[in-house]
Amino acid sequence: MSTFYLTPYKNRKEDLFDNIFNDLFVSGFGGGKSYNSPTIKETDDLITLSLDLPGFEKSDINIDYRDNQLYIYAKSDERSEVKHQYTLRNIDIKKSSAELKNGVLELKLEKLGTAKKQILKIS
Repeated sequence: MSTFYLTPYKNRKEDLFDNIFNDLFVSGFGGGKSYNSPTIKETDDLITLSLDLPGFEKSDINIDYRDNQLYIYAKSDERSEVKHQYTLRNIDIKKSSAELKNGVLELKLEKLGTAKKQILKIS
């Protein structure tokens, strides 16, 4: 199972070991993008997460959001299972959407009003 933490800031300083570990185990040993590595884009209002799931149907995929954790689980008779876990805070899952098209699962996760970017001006 892959675990990705999506937070706007880093809470701790990463060291060389963390970088090597993340490069190897998130991207895969072959380098580059593996077929189930996510593409993540974030704006003030939305997090878009795209995940390659070739060969899976909508009925093979379960998406669950609880306690600030997003779980994506895919399993079919012909394919092995795929599990991903993401830490996401301040998501309005009721306003969010998911679509599976051409083997790509795309989630559009709406942020709660309090999570949107705000600017504080210095006087």
